[in-house]
Amino acid sequence: MEAVADTISKIIKRFRLGDIKAETPEENARRQAEYERQKNLEYYQFETKNFLKKRSLFNQENALISEYKGIDENSPDTFRELAKRSVDVVRDFANQNMYTVILTGKAGTGKTMLTSCMLNKLNQETYLRCLFVSVPAMYDLVMSKFAKDSDKNIKKKQDRLYHLMNDIKEADVIALDDLGSETSLKSEIVEANQTFQDTLFKIGEIIQTKGLIISTNNSSSDFQEMYNSKITSRLLTKNPAHIFNFPESLEDKRIARR
Repeated sequence: MEAVADTISKIIKRFRLGDIKAETPEENARRQAEYERQKNLEYYQFETKNFLKKRSLFNQENALISEYKGIDENSPDTFRELAKRSVDVVRDFANQNMYTVILTGKAGTGKTMLTSCMLNKLNQETYLRCLFVSVPAMYDLVMSKFAKDSDKNIKKKQDRLYHLMNDIKEADVIALDDLGSETSLKSEIVEANQTFQDTLFKIGEIIQTKGLIISTNNSSSDFQEMYNSKITSRLLTKNPAHIFNFPESLEDKRIARR
């Protein structure tokens, strides 16, 4: 027995086990608080990275497949120059310098592709919450209230619209894709069209401190005819440095998707 006791004594002395002090209640509370903080941070980071994919509203599959790595020497020079300018926007947004940028030009010139590149870059390299919103798809949700459809389908779309508006409030950077194209779908019901205008106004109020990327086939003068001035003043920008003009020469010269 004495031999066992001596052995234990030597172990305690060797590893200084006798110096280990019991954790005080205050120390335990601090350790638990730090653990909870770390878990919450990890959860926030996970949710932020998945925000773009889970919360975005799409009108077509693979809308966000394009990345900057798909732009190379085979891409049109004009598009590469636009992409280079857009990297400066991404850098500004990453540094919390938020404003509105407008990508304007005919359909098929690469506006949605460049939007995808910008959002994916931000999502990969920052913890900003990015959101892609197809305006025609949003228009469909808004108009569902006036559609001749089953109560179940109407409720489903109205619920999606409700969550989308909350997601816009929660996001740091929002892309409104194909703004203006929904006017070709205008309803004959005056109240329905006014409801959509009201929705755009609400978004305009929400995004005042956020980064906004608008892609459109329309010009600023077109918007003045389409929307109430209270909407255009909140959504659009007059800063020429923040307006990206996609020339007709880019039409249908789409970037290779990788």
